[in-house]
Amino acid sequence: MKKLLTFIVTTAMLLSLAVIGVSADATYSDTKPSGLGEEIFDKGAALEDITEQSGSNIHNLASGGTSFCVKADSWVRYEFDLDVAGTYTFVVTYIARDSGTDRGADYAIDSPDNRTTLDLEQSDDTRYAIITEELDTGTHSFYWLAPTGFDDTNLKSNDCYGVALYLTEAAPAETEAPADAAEAAETAPQTADVTVIATVVLAVSATAAIIVAGKRH
Repeated sequence: MKKLLTFIVTTAMLLSLAVIGVSADATYSDTKPSGLGEEIFDKGAALEDITEQSGSNIHNLASGGTSFCVKADSWVRYEFDLDVAGTYTFVVTYIARDSGTDRGADYAIDSPDNRTTLDLEQSDDTRYAIITEELDTGTHSFYWLAPTGFDDTNLKSNDCYGVALYLTEAAPAETEAPADAAEAAETAPQTADVTVIATVVLAVSATAAIIVAGKRH
């Protein structure tokens, strides 16, 4: 029963983490950051720059456009492929105008359900949100959404001008076990078998010796 309870609690914790989204806090800059590593992509906010959109509440998204504003029940998705696992840095160019109302954004990796809310730094000028994520190889998606709790009155969205991605640090390469270590691992079970057989033989021999000695008396 205790094992079953532990399994249920652990599963629930993992599911909650998947929904909430776990990532390092974003940092912000008023100039585009440099020295973040190898550039994977740098895409703008035009219709042809994004991979997919969902919902009808995305303002200003157009062919040749320079920005878009995602509002309720909508999202914009950028898809990309990675050949290397490691630490990646996203840089989102945005304006969250300081008009006396809170503004924010949600982002998500690979699923719009895995969203993390950002309390964007506000300014009438262009700002950069810097987000770090650990990613594996393969195809991934970056989603940009209105902030959780968005009501367009007390909490508003932002104007997004594009997303860039950089490989900041590659994950350490997996090393193969040395040949002699591999050979030792292969021969270890055999050595153990030999030891067991030898022990059994000795036990049988000892038993036989006792029986013979008893008969002689």
